Amino acid sequence: MTEYKLGDGYFHRDGSSCKIDILDDKIDNANLMLVGPTGSGKTVNLMEKLMDYEEKHDAKIVIFDCCGAYNNLHLLLESYEKKSEFYEFDEGFVKSMLKDSAYNNDDEGCAFLKDMNCLPDILSINFKPFLKMGEEHAMSKVLLALLEHISHIVSSDNGGRDTIIVMDEVHNYLRAIGLSNAMQEFSDRIAHLNTKNTWVWMATQNVDEIPQESTSLLNKFEYWEILAMHPHEFEGLSRLKNITSKQKSQILSMEKKQHCYVEGIFLNRTNTESNQVFRFCASSLALILCANEAHERRQRLAVMENNGLSEIEAIKHMERKLHESRWGPLKY
Repeated sequence: MTEYKLGDGYFHRDGSSCKIDILDDKIDNANLMLVGPTGSGKTVNLMEKLMDYEEKHDAKIVIFDCCGAYNNLHLLLESYEKKSEFYEFDEGFVKSMLKDSAYNNDDEGCAFLKDMNCLPDILSINFKPFLKMGEEHAMSKVLLALLEHISHIVSSDNGGRDTIIVMDEVHNYLRAIGLSNAMQEFSDRIAHLNTKNTWVWMATQNVDEIPQESTSLLNKFEYWEILAMHPHEFEGLSRLKNITSKQKSQILSMEKKQHCYVEGIFLNRTNTESNQVFRFCASSLALILCANEAHERRQRLAVMENNGLSEIEAIKHMERKLHESRWGPLKY
């Protein structure tokens, strides 16, 4: 098991620890829908979770990516000798799909999986070209095929480990699935994956862009995590999930304290900690791993050049500096 410093994590408003384990506490499934508006720390929250569940549960991670937000997680896990693989669809592949309007060779988009007897510890699959070219129907076909292939792989050999499939910016995928009239097939694929201890974690800041036909699927997810949002953003949320008056009051009371914590709530059926407002305080490591804006990458490059460090060494150097500025000396 990997060992590294995790964040201060989840706390109640009174300062007591908030213990929720999505894998251990599940009844029906460990699927998660995470909703957090821009600036709420949604991606940092997911990054923290992935580090945590990889460490505690030795979970495998598959990331359906469209923005490269989790590339640094590969560097971290590789530094602990974890097996890491990337795959990126290129525009040439997308164009080859479009040349034939009757394109049915879904397997071609999954060729890189065919020789896998088991999944690596972390695998990222980049869908950005589909979104850049506006080819959502093609993306939908490949997405469904990938889920089918992953199901075959985990069925044959997953070593008894849970697998977490991450779909950040999930409104893009659900919109593509909806436009292709494939929501029931998508739901069936997820249900089948669940029988193989493979769980889907979705996240979005754009609930208004999630199609209404995905409501049935999303309400089968055992866990919803909602981060602090403005009142006008609540209406989009209530369109997708039934919210009680008490839960609405709790959600609208939540706040974010800059550089300290963001409040949120878990809505699930499994844990006495659920349906209570928590405060999430990210670790310095998760914050540095998510620092992917152009100026942040330039800063990391400068640290590498000025100190003769590799990229992962620079990440850990910056983690230590950030931690010291927040909490004092970092102790591993």
